[in-house]
Amino acid sequence: MKRIKNRRGTTLVELMVTLALIGIFLVVSAAAVTNGLRVFVQVKTTANAIVVSDTILDKISGELTAARKRAAVSESQDAVAFYTRTGSLVSIRAKDGRMNMHYYPVTGSNGNGAVVYEAADWQFDQKMYQGLTLESLRFAVQSGSSSNVIQVAIQLRKGDFVYTDSRWVECTDPDMKAIAVVPSITDDPNSVFP
Repeated sequence: MKRIKNRRGTTLVELMVTLALIGIFLVVSAAAVTNGLRVFVQVKTTANAIVVSDTILDKISGELTAARKRAAVSESQDAVAFYTRTGSLVSIRAKDGRMNMHYYPVTGSNGNGAVVYEAADWQFDQKMYQGLTLESLRFAVQSGSSSNVIQVAIQLRKGDFVYTDSRWVECTDPDMKAIAVVPSITDDPNSVFP
């Protein structure tokens, strides 16, 4: 049997150095991927919060812009009530982490006081919130004795992430009285506009 001279393989030291370099490369790569994923999740959550916020603010703005006759904001600024173009009394507030529109009962106009429509609550489906929770919904009347402008402020939360947005909305009905500030807005229609 013939022996091959000068046959040189890899030594244990060379193999260990190679493995150490591969390990360092993997740790650096994992850190970069982790940071990239963290940024991706933050950007996605922010984009979702913008969509949810715009959807809620668009709904509230549309309702308030079309409000007729009278509107009121609670002193605690957590609710707004107004009459719709059909004459129904509606209030908006945050309830159970979502925007809630409460439609008050409508009684008949024939004088017998019979209820034509029962009270009802309307909310966006939970899927619309995309994992976010409506933490705060605030309403403030613009200063001025004849103001028909309301600031609507919203705060959304998902874990440690918090997103805030606001919008000024003008009630455009020329017959609307100045927006009132009332002690509270409850489910009793007589408490809103006594």
